[in-house]
Amino acid sequence: MVAERRQETLRSALEVSRAMAVAVEAELAATTAALDSLGQSGDLRAGNLEGFRAFAQRIGERQGWRNVIVTDGQGRVLINVAQPSS
Repeated sequence: MVAERRQETLRSALEVSRAMAVAVEAELAATTAALDSLGQSGDLRAGNLEGFRAFAQRIGERQGWRNVIVTDGQGRVLINVAQPSS
């Protein structure tokens, strides 16, 4: 009886672990797709930071992100959607 309960507990734990792994994988896939979308933005490539800012804000809201920050190669913040644009 104890062995059966132990086996059932292990099976249950394994099922929960698998379900959590699937959920994490789905969240990572959605985040990766959103980041790919941001990275392919024509506004960003053209240097239209205000256009990109609006796009990034929409993507961030859809993803439930608190903020989207874009920096240049020197680490200077170019866009911070949590702050009003200047």
